Amino acid sequence: MAYTLDQEQTQLYKDYDLQNDYTFVSGAFALPVAGEEDGTSPVDVVQAFRPYRVRNLKFSASKNNSPPILPSPQTTGAFSFLGGDISVPSPYPTSNNSFQWTANGELTFVCTAATTDGLILGNRPMIFEQQAAIPQFSSGSDLPADVQVAGRGPIAGYRLGEQINLNDPLYQYPEISYFPSVFFSTDLLTGPESYPNFS
Repeated sequence: MAYTLDQEQTQLYKDYDLQNDYTFVSGAFALPVAGEEDGTSPVDVVQAFRPYRVRNLKFSASKNNSPPILPSPQTTGAFSFLGGDISVPSPYPTSNNSFQWTANGELTFVCTAATTDGLILGNRPMIFEQQAAIPQFSSGSDLPADVQVAGRGPIAGYRLGEQINLNDPLYQYPEISYFPSVFFSTDLLTGPESYPNFS
């Protein structure tokens, strides 16, 4: 089944919410170590298997007159489908003699590509003006494996992320289908190495 845009009926959508919950499985375990308290680590970290990510996609949509386009419960690109559920209540005519269709669901995938980069977020069944203005970027072997087999949006998002300078107060990021790694920071885990000059 091909990815389908519903661009011509965008105005009929009342809402369309997507939420991606990623679980990062490190494959590592902390094992307590017996012995003297000599300042060494009280645990050994053992890498039992390769890291992987699980993507849990939650969605809900509402549209007048015809059903909304929904994420397909199947393996796509670097995401192997594990299971999920979709709920579609039977529509009932509204006061203006149309049908209000609603649907929601939750689909779980495992990412089969080894990568520590950004997050693929998917897209709604319509493209917004800000996205359409993004130039097309070429794919390449320098892309993370999951982005290589994704669509135009994540490829553009990855390339735009490479160009972002967080010290530029005017930077913008308009691609909603990809969350680039430039927006992750270890400083938020341990504290920054330095502070800006506020004078």
